[in-house]
Amino acid sequence: MVHPPVGAESGADVPRESDVGSAIIDKGSFSHAVCRACGWRGPGRRSRRVAGVDASSHVAHCPGRVAVT
Repeated sequence: MVHPPVGAESGADVPRESDVGSAIIDKGSFSHAVCRACGWRGPGRRSRRVAGVDASSHVAHCPGRVAVT
């Protein structure tokens, strides 16, 4: 059984780690991805999994990501 994160029912932002430099934020019934490197914020999604896919897609092309050589 999956339980909502503490504070989600009150509408509080609850960060969820997804990728390095990004997080999934739950706000009420919606989740969205946030990039800590460049400030990008994905669209609200009803599915945390889809918000995680948004984060993964963004991280691959993030302008704030440091290139490792």
